[in-house]
Amino acid sequence: MLRAATNPPAFLADIKKGSVDSWDKHSVLPSITGAQAVLESGWGTSQLSTMAHNLFGVKGTYNGSFVTMPTQEYVNGKWITIDAQFRKYPSKNESMTDHGDFLQKSRYQDLIGETNYVKAANYLQKAGYATDPDYAKKLVSIIEARGLTAWDQEAFDTASLKNAKWRYARETLNIRSAASWDSSIAFKITPYYAAQLNYGKQENGFIEVIYQGKRGWYKPSLSLYWYDKNPTTKYVTTNNVNFRTAEKWDSPVAQSKKAGQSVLVLRKMPKSGWLEVVLTNSVIGYIPDSPNYVKKS
Repeated sequence: MLRAATNPPAFLADIKKGSVDSWDKHSVLPSITGAQAVLESGWGTSQLSTMAHNLFGVKGTYNGSFVTMPTQEYVNGKWITIDAQFRKYPSKNESMTDHGDFLQKSRYQDLIGETNYVKAANYLQKAGYATDPDYAKKLVSIIEARGLTAWDQEAFDTASLKNAKWRYARETLNIRSAASWDSSIAFKITPYYAAQLNYGKQENGFIEVIYQGKRGWYKPSLSLYWYDKNPTTKYVTTNNVNFRTAEKWDSPVAQSKKAGQSVLVLRKMPKSGWLEVVLTNSVIGYIPDSPNYVKKS
């Protein structure tokens, strides 16, 4: 539940989620939603905000509920005070949702989906959301002073990740810092490890790669670089085991594991029946397919 703000940081913390959600639900920039709430409600301290939970100065009624309050309007080049009906909400959460619905009116169509906060602010003013001739400038000032464009980026990232899919590296991949082979290496992904390919963010034949909280770029080819499904099956050792470098006991030891340790099985070898296993640091080893050594976990 949104709380009455005692200071700007507290108010911004309360309205952030609703503002970020406004992009997914209504295609309204979070920075615009947040700045409007700040400006219209005086950081959540206005009488309209505290008595009617109306953060955005929306006039009219809400499910038949309203309050009448004096308000200033800019008419014929001067400020005047009039009494007007404003929507009264059960809580500030309904106010935020209704604000997004309100902006779906045809006169605000240029605002919907706009990703530039300056343009969006000017569209609001042009469409007549407020009579204040400096309304757009005030919104932009709040956005820039409080760094609200970070909310926009968070919303964009969340939306684009809806198009992300898990993929598995076929080999060691040197993930790039930009969408070019000439860019520096941002990080590496070892074979068979999972990463997210963000199909909502592609450039110059590269795709955004998200791996353990890090972001970079690589080619999305499934035939060359990625598996579309996990190629491994998780097993656990049943005894202390020496995995071999080839499908025979007299080959060198590739790596040793104690009982109860996890390994990833790639496949069962067709001739020997041994298992090909991915060990620590992507070392490949082999072991007979027997519960005396390993079993599915």
